[in-house]
Amino acid sequence: MHVMFQVFALVGKVGVSSAYCIIFVIFTELIPTMVRNMGLGVASTAGRIGTIICPFVIYMGVYSKILPYIVFGTISIMAAAVSMLLPDTRNSKLPDFISQAKYIRG
Repeated sequence: MHVMFQVFALVGKVGVSSAYCIIFVIFTELIPTMVRNMGLGVASTAGRIGTIICPFVIYMGVYSKILPYIVFGTISIMAAAVSMLLPDTRNSKLPDFISQAKYIRG
């Protein structure tokens, strides 16, 4: 069990590190040029808020050892499901203005 927890922790660290690096690449493709700075600021703020909340979620492990895993797993699955709603921008010209951006229908 101890080795399994170490493997899951390392895989989680790799996932978080890669997601934090990739978020800036993905968001620059999704957001029009006119509001790109504001959009990157929002994405960066969301990442920082997650970093602030993380120790409190881990502290919930005092009450139940499995509770932090449930919280982190649920949030990860919800983020993956919501990311399926994002438009695909491969091989397309990036929008310069807000009026050129494609609407996301959900």
